[in-house]
Amino acid sequence: MRRLSINTGINRLCLTRFLEGFQMTSDNIDKLADFFGLGLAHFGNEQNQYINIGRYVTLFFRKHARK
Repeated sequence: MRRLSINTGINRLCLTRFLEGFQMTSDNIDKLADFFGLGLAHFGNEQNQYINIGRYVTLFFRKHARK
């Protein structure tokens, strides 16, 4: 977890809480997805927000972070 925090710049507490099922900001989701080589699809709407892909990133993160 420490190494992931150093490589991505995401706070360790934020990463831990994300693993526990809490939400992460879109900036941190972008950093985490980029670190794992994932592309996030952006769909423009009135607020120009990302579609909620947190669940998929969480599943990928849980699978690969503990190796």
